[in-house]
Amino acid sequence: MQNEMDITPLEAKVNTDSSLELTELLARFGLEGFRPLQKEAITAVLRGKDSLVLMPTGGGKSLCYQLPSLALNGCTVVVSPLIALMKDQADSVNKKLKREHYAHVLNSSISAGKQTEIKAKVHEGETKLIYVSPEWLSVEGNQAFLDSIDVPLIAIDEAHCVSEWGHDFRPEYRNIRKYLSGLSNQPTIICLTATATPFVQQDIIDNLKLKDVNVFKASFNRPNLSYFIKPKLPQATLHQAIAKEVLKHPQETGIIYCMYRKTTEEVAEMLQNNGIKAMAYHGGLPTKERMEVQNAFTSGKVHVVVATIAFGMGIDKADVRFVIHHDLPKSIENYYQETGRAGRDGKPSRCLGFYSEKDVKSYARRFKDLNEGERQRASQLLESMHDFVLSGTCRRAFVLRYFGEKVEHNSCLENNTCDNCAQKYETTDLQEMAREVLSWMNNNTPKGASKKMIQTLLLGRTTPAITTAKFEESSVFGLGKTLRPNSIRELIEMALNVGVLQRDPSNPLNVLPGKWSNENLSPSSFSVSLQKRIDRPKASNEITFHQDLYDMLKASCKRKAESLNIPSFLMFSDAALKETATYLPTTPENFLAVQGVSDRKSRKFGQFVLPIVQQFTKDNDLEANLSIQTKGVMKKSAQKVKLIEMIDKKMTLDALEGFLGVDQDYVINELETIVMAGTKLNVQHLFSEEVDEELYDEMWDFYRGLEEDQLGPFEEEFDEEEIPEHILRLVRLQFHAMHGL
Repeated sequence: MQNEMDITPLEAKVNTDSSLELTELLARFGLEGFRPLQKEAITAVLRGKDSLVLMPTGGGKSLCYQLPSLALNGCTVVVSPLIALMKDQADSVNKKLKREHYAHVLNSSISAGKQTEIKAKVHEGETKLIYVSPEWLSVEGNQAFLDSIDVPLIAIDEAHCVSEWGHDFRPEYRNIRKYLSGLSNQPTIICLTATATPFVQQDIIDNLKLKDVNVFKASFNRPNLSYFIKPKLPQATLHQAIAKEVLKHPQETGIIYCMYRKTTEEVAEMLQNNGIKAMAYHGGLPTKERMEVQNAFTSGKVHVVVATIAFGMGIDKADVRFVIHHDLPKSIENYYQETGRAGRDGKPSRCLGFYSEKDVKSYARRFKDLNEGERQRASQLLESMHDFVLSGTCRRAFVLRYFGEKVEHNSCLENNTCDNCAQKYETTDLQEMAREVLSWMNNNTPKGASKKMIQTLLLGRTTPAITTAKFEESSVFGLGKTLRPNSIRELIEMALNVGVLQRDPSNPLNVLPGKWSNENLSPSSFSVSLQKRIDRPKASNEITFHQDLYDMLKASCKRKAESLNIPSFLMFSDAALKETATYLPTTPENFLAVQGVSDRKSRKFGQFVLPIVQQFTKDNDLEANLSIQTKGVMKKSAQKVKLIEMIDKKMTLDALEGFLGVDQDYVINELETIVMAGTKLNVQHLFSEEVDEELYDEMWDFYRGLEEDQLGPFEEEFDEEEIPEHILRLVRLQFHAMHGL
């Protein structure tokens, strides 16, 4: 797939200015030297060679087409999916080159008149770099425009969007080749991405029909980043852990990623309450407000942005010292891309992630609305991410193997810059098991087998396919039955890493038999974690969850709830009781610091909780752990007050969205915040068309029988009714508003 190139300094003239050495062109961008592989990729472009460039976030991909645009005759075209960031990218180039019209944007956000002006500047030679969307390419008139000018180079940014197996597949990217084929003169193509597995790389090359392609693949290793993964704690304890992590970096910048918009606002408020300059960022905010957050972050006025994944693309800030994931990312590609925004200046930076099985289930519910192919792809990516957080092997090695990079060591070496290497897990050598798998595949499935089948066989589990093929009688059946499924998946990845197994180029879910070569093996080639920590001393200041106290609190609330004929979580949620069993609040004032405990609930039901906590702390010589404020009083902003008034006036959900200028998800999140803070709201008119009184009563009967306040069982029970998720959320909200105490 890759051609090796003899790279020499550029001397041949490309246009009237190209007698300049590459280093002189580099100086125009204010740079003194090239980063790894930049010079090689640029030289290939100037020689007219199609290229695929894989560089980590912050590796300098954009220079690989920006610098050639100076040396090449005509106008370089950059295809990008990031419409919202194109202008920032163009402005950045113009600023560096001190030329007002060198780079421009052409997409649907630009008026027809402005596009005509820009096209004129391209014809005049004043504009030599244009950013376009793939949708823009599909317009016939725009194709005619490109055919009327000299286009020496097409740069396809975020090229993983081409592949159906990429983590951010965009169907319109699959048509780029068709649009380019209509041009009279075929330009050189350079594809750039920070996240592409070997399978995705080949898919990009095949779809775009790259000719005699050169692949420039920088190492995905970010040696200055440390990676730490922790199981998610109860909410208030999780928030305390996040606040403590941020406070380790005084006056330093960081990004906290959350799955939900509502969570970004809660975490940002919590940080503000602890004296940290933080702001929330998500797609539900007005455009002006999002821009204000970005500007405040890049200028240093705000130190921490708490955001959904929408934040960070195109943000030119090199000194981000930490990235925290409040929730599990949906793919390793997303995780790598988001953590990659830390430490772009090369200085040590920390990446901390939290996960729970609930995160996995939340994504699974979201995937239900996808078509079968999309759901399969999304589930596969999520499964790999799930494997990553559960893995007991080196985080760094796991990620590098995932992207097809050969790893000679299964650790961070002497640095211990990941939690697993620092914790020292017990390991076991599975070399003989790997040898047995290869032998079995050569004899039984020489054309390949799915990773899932190999895992199932080794674990000694049967499926109809295994039974039909009589594989239960094979030598590998049950060979790994004493291991965790995740250890088996690690074994398969390690076998791929050293060539014992090979990736199937036609199906990323399958593997092919490779070759056994002792030269490629090291003593740790098949050293798999058993997930058992060795002598891990407990930190003296570590927060402790008291299970026995939680059980007592749960029993007390359940007895009272049964007497009131309501589910116990309408008194205090399960999360609130877990936080109470962690924080140990012994006074009404401290009890209010627990998430989900309103003043009304504390006054009415604190008597069923606080005496138990007081006695427990006395018996065990414990004190309350409330050094960091994790819950603030809900700020009744003008928007929240207006929302309450509009609900009282029975305005529809569409009307609420339009009036407030936000989306549906944002409105429901705000309503949940208001109700959980203790405000009574009647929202039944928002779902009365979808849920009549009879169905509502049936839902209430089911809901009050639940042990925990979860939406998942609710969705499953009423799946046949085909009720949209947002309606179920509103019904659940109504239960809290009307029956909560």
